[in-house]
Amino acid sequence: MVKQGGQSMKKKGLTEDHIFAGAAYLLTGIMAVTCLYPMWHVVMASFSDPIELMRHSGVILKPLGHSLEGYRVVLQNPNIPKSYFNTIFYVLAGTSINMLLTTMGAYALSRKGFLFRRTLTLLIVFTMYFNAGLVPNFLLVKGLGMYNSILALLLPGAISTWNLIVMKAEYGMKLPFFVGRIYEDPMNISRSFIETTVLAGDYRMPGSQKIILFEEIGRDEPNMQYPVLEQAVYIQCLKQANREEALRALNNMIQEIEPLKSFVITQCLCFDIINVTIKTLDQMKGFELADVDFKKICTFTNLAEFREKAEVLVSEICRQYAQYKDNQNNTLKAGVLDYVNQHFGESGMGLEIVAGKFGVSANFMSRFFKQETGCSFIQYITMIRMDCAKELLINSDMQIKDIVAQIGYIDVANFVRKFKTYEGVTPGQYREKMRRQV
Repeated sequence: MVKQGGQSMKKKGLTEDHIFAGAAYLLTGIMAVTCLYPMWHVVMASFSDPIELMRHSGVILKPLGHSLEGYRVVLQNPNIPKSYFNTIFYVLAGTSINMLLTTMGAYALSRKGFLFRRTLTLLIVFTMYFNAGLVPNFLLVKGLGMYNSILALLLPGAISTWNLIVMKAEYGMKLPFFVGRIYEDPMNISRSFIETTVLAGDYRMPGSQKIILFEEIGRDEPNMQYPVLEQAVYIQCLKQANREEALRALNNMIQEIEPLKSFVITQCLCFDIINVTIKTLDQMKGFELADVDFKKICTFTNLAEFREKAEVLVSEICRQYAQYKDNQNNTLKAGVLDYVNQHFGESGMGLEIVAGKFGVSANFMSRFFKQETGCSFIQYITMIRMDCAKELLINSDMQIKDIVAQIGYIDVANFVRKFKTYEGVTPGQYREKMRRQV
């Protein structure tokens, strides 16, 4: 039933994703057509017959006739080649000058020992927020003798203030690039962004590494888990409410995590310890941990903080569980003794019957009985049967065989033998002796 529910939820999620993707593709397609159609209109018009084009009005999806007259007229214009040369020249020369001067300026301003570094930086940033305007710039270019020359287009934009600030920061800081895994399905792009966010949140990642890949995280870690045996000891100590040994096992597990460099992996292993603790609590039937906020325990910024919170958690679990076990043992002890005292006269009374009555194993009942009463189950039931037999021998005229049947024995000879072992005399002799004293 859970599986069906899970499949239903998965199917619903995929449907919502596909609806969103379809809407996104549709909207993007409409925007693409809106942007591309004007260019398509111009291209189709360029191959159309000029007369037909003048007569037509509206949308053009294909050429109206076939003519290359427009291209012939344009290519015969002597200014077209010169214009394209200027465009290419200014792009190449302007970009080269801009990159050269911006890089050199950013490097110089990023050096802490550079004289007037702060003052020059403030002056450069000032020009980004406050521009003199078109007329003052024109007067400046004319006053420098660059009017109507190539330098008028190259030098005023030779340095980009914003690019210089960004490059200066790059020289002064070593910020890594975080890269998630590559997915073929576009629907999984969001997962790659999540992986990148995980890496960005790992503030303990080595800063000298420029590009950090999600798939390489943890590859060079010396150990990716703590010993399974320590985990088993930890679980058993919690079940026994053994605080000292549980804390020792916890610290042993944390010591195995300490050499890890990545906080992401460290955090995952710490969460695994919390998960093991919660699973162990779930196995403690009937026990409910009170006044513990696991949300706060799961919020930590370093391993030392987690250790402190985990030790407090373990101590509280052991304290509460020990108290719970004491209460449970007292309740169980009272119930078992009451049941045995009421049913000891049944011939079939035995350890297995009592254990089954209270839902525990015979071995557990044997240990529990010995721990709580100081004697074994057989010794205890024999003792109360003998006490009852002595009371009946003194205060009644019942025959020995009837007394034997009433206290749960079947064989009279066996009873007489045990009675003599306890009292040193036979049941008949004990009756005569006690009545003479009265």
